[in-house]
Amino acid sequence: MVKRAFRSLVVPGTLVAALAVAELALRACLFSDAVTFPSLHDPDLYTWRYTVGHRIVRSDDHAKLAVRWDLAPVSRDHPHALLGWCGDLDSLTLMPPGLVVDTGRTPLVLLGSGWTHHGVADRLVADSALWRAHRPIVLSVDGFSLDQDLLLLERTRPLLKGAHVLLWVQVDELDHLHRSFIERPKPWYTPDVYVGALHGVPLPADPMRHLADHPADPGLYLYHLFRSRVLNDTVLSASAVASRERHLRMLAQKLLLPGLDAGVRAGQRITVLLEQETRGDLADRRRWALREAVAAVPGGGTAAVRSGPDEAAEHVRSSLLHAGPYITEADSLRNVLDRDPGGLTPLEKEMRTILDDPAWLEQVRDKALANGTSLATMLERDARYMLDQHPRP
Repeated sequence: MVKRAFRSLVVPGTLVAALAVAELALRACLFSDAVTFPSLHDPDLYTWRYTVGHRIVRSDDHAKLAVRWDLAPVSRDHPHALLGWCGDLDSLTLMPPGLVVDTGRTPLVLLGSGWTHHGVADRLVADSALWRAHRPIVLSVDGFSLDQDLLLLERTRPLLKGAHVLLWVQVDELDHLHRSFIERPKPWYTPDVYVGALHGVPLPADPMRHLADHPADPGLYLYHLFRSRVLNDTVLSASAVASRERHLRMLAQKLLLPGLDAGVRAGQRITVLLEQETRGDLADRRRWALREAVAAVPGGGTAAVRSGPDEAAEHVRSSLLHAGPYITEADSLRNVLDRDPGGLTPLEKEMRTILDDPAWLEQVRDKALANGTSLATMLERDARYMLDQHPRP
């Protein structure tokens, strides 16, 4: 009886031992100082990913492996214990070095990496007409995600009372909220009851120390190698993607809504500009979630910016100079939907149909006013409803 039981365990035990040895041998090969099989040093082989529109969403493990194998740079400049890095801002005040806030002019705060990435901040700061009534303050830090921007706004709020804050949100990179490592460690949040719970701070000044304490941990490298090379299975399942994106949208709302509300209560006027180039259902849902959060805060506002930084600059400039709105919201939406008529999604085609029907558009305006929401949000809701009732190819 005992011998029979022993024999029944020999084969699976031998198999487990062989797999363990193979896993250890693979790890030794992957992380030894001597690179023996360069083709195996590919983070895509050991991590999952998925796409939103044309953009590939990857994980912390992918970034950590890329840095570990010298396939991506690691940023060591301007470390900050709370934000991860602070660009050219003063590390203590988190304001531009040498800035003296002029109480005679309204501070105009440019927050979000899009301002400097597109060069819009330079154009607005150099505009002498704006300087008569506004004091531009650039808090745009390259590589920052929405959570870092909101943390920066929270820490600088006492110095920016009465400011007009223009928060530029890159919707395509909203998944960075899930990340704790992008070229160097960054703060990260998880959803709490009403707000987000902050994790990972204080952050170490040396990113390599962080990698030593929190290395990539995708699981069994042997399994991932078999999965990617043999099964060609590298993309998350549809259900897993839906779950991650739903979690992401909930987290974005729990960060954005209280952050904007605190600013408005402190006397700040906050306008949120949404930049987005990707198309499709997941991309639309990200944008809807952000708009719903902004619409829930009295005193907040949104302006859609798909890929036109020039339009964003002119819209901001003309609004601040009280020269009247640059373009009405309906015209702004038409301009966005006219950029690539042949590549419109079914949802965008339905939105365009509503915009071109004056009577229908007026009904949507009335509903937006009655519900206290923006025309863009109500337009998308009506278009989504029509698609559900009468799907179009």
